[in-house]
Amino acid sequence: MLLEPYLFDSMPQAHYDQQGMRQAVPHANDFGSLSYLLYGVTDRISAGLIPRFGFDRPATGPNSARIEVGDLGLQAQYGLTRYSEGSWIPSTSLVLGETVPTGAYDRLGDRPADGLGGGVYASIVGLYSQSFFWLPTGRILRARLDASYAFAGSANVQDVSVYGTMQGFRGRVRVGNTALVDAAAEYSMTRHWVLAMDLVYEHDDSTRAQGTSSDPESFL
Repeated sequence: MLLEPYLFDSMPQAHYDQQGMRQAVPHANDFGSLSYLLYGVTDRISAGLIPRFGFDRPATGPNSARIEVGDLGLQAQYGLTRYSEGSWIPSTSLVLGETVPTGAYDRLGDRPADGLGGGVYASIVGLYSQSFFWLPTGRILRARLDASYAFAGSANVQDVSVYGTMQGFRGRVRVGNTALVDAAAEYSMTRHWVLAMDLVYEHDDSTRAQGTSSDPESFL
């Protein structure tokens, strides 16, 4: 049984405008929690849940009213190959996942920061790999390369939402698919401390909203 919790604070520094120019943004904090709760069904198969929680403190507007529940992740993993010392073949696994829209995403009233969900189901397929290398220092370097692709769905949207719609909007959003590649290295500095670095590439297809509003100039 694997219980692997994470706590983090995401602090955006800038955004890119339509011309691709980097523009600074006011300070904000997005506090979050993500936990892997996985059970080894067999020697090769694991399955479990990935619950998410969060509390947003935006640069403008009110904070989240409370710690909010995000979307729930379901994950199953099948081991394809196993790491063997002296072999060039890494440990690899096929990963299948599903995102269940349990978090709030629309009808947010005057607290857009309460929106921590997407409102859509998303099916995820991925290939995870890792290997270990003994360095001249006698320490271990763990290398990982994970690639995944998420097929997202669509959802009805009403009033203020995480998609930028405002009060009076009625319509539907079609969320774009997402490709993600994560290359990581972890160096065992001591028996208790690891120095880690992740390089992440993500490509998101456009998300489109269609609908009507009582004030057409007040959304999107």
